[in-house]
Amino acid sequence: MRHSHDDKIKDSSGFSRS
Repeated sequence: MRHSHDDKIKDSSGFSRS
């Protein structure tokens, strides 16, 4: 798992976020 700017696109669970 990686916490970056992509977190807004992909959550730790794997679903897309706004």
